[in-house]
Amino acid sequence: MTLFSYEPYEPRMFPLFIYYIILVILSSIFTIKMYLKWRERRVKPPLYLTIVFMFITMTISSLTIGLGEVIITGWKKEIYRITLPLAYTFFIISNWFLFLFISHMTSVSKKSFKYLIIIGIVVSIMMFLPWNYYGQPPEDYEGKLNIRLYSTVSFVLYSLIFYGFIAYVCQRSRKKSEDKKVRWGFNLLTLSMFSMIGFFILLVLENAVIVFLDHPGFSIFFFLAWGVALLFLLFAYLALEMPSWLVRLIEK
Repeated sequence: MTLFSYEPYEPRMFPLFIYYIILVILSSIFTIKMYLKWRERRVKPPLYLTIVFMFITMTISSLTIGLGEVIITGWKKEIYRITLPLAYTFFIISNWFLFLFISHMTSVSKKSFKYLIIIGIVVSIMMFLPWNYYGQPPEDYEGKLNIRLYSTVSFVLYSLIFYGFIAYVCQRSRKKSEDKKVRWGFNLLTLSMFSMIGFFILLVLENAVIVFLDHPGFSIFFFLAWGVALLFLLFAYLALEMPSWLVRLIEK
């Protein structure tokens, strides 16, 4: 493969690299705090949520490593190309453990878990196929089979349907409870799911400005998307942790 088979580094990528580092630090803090909560309680819900947070941290870390290679070498090379589908896969795996967490908190049936895994594996395989042409200039694959749009849409739809379903389950469970703390907990979990739905909607808007407005990418929608994703960690953490200040607010 020649040098010209790589897309070059662009200066506008550097602020994103710094942003990713900040997100890795913040998500790592949430992961550690949830792990400590599991060590304290030794029950499954905080363990599952710890694993969810860990895989989301791994998702952002993977993207950070790939972007780091681009900054160092000046080109979107092999590490960058492998970290993109790897990040998608980490994200999909986080959904599996999120389902297990929700199944312990609600009456949702575990029968659909195997379908979640099967579809997730199929989407992950699509992401790793060479016809996505990650990091390659358009002239390299012009006129050739290009599945990147289809694999990306599959990933987005898979995630939106999953988070929408979990939000519905949380609200259904909230209505069945008369305990104010429990109801607030389900509301916070619902907000965390809406945060992830917002994350994907913003990513769709990011792709829309690229396609229809000829934007070079990494617009404000991209930065907002990852900021909203961080809210998922916050709301999910508060739902399980229920700190004393939140309990006092609920009981007022």
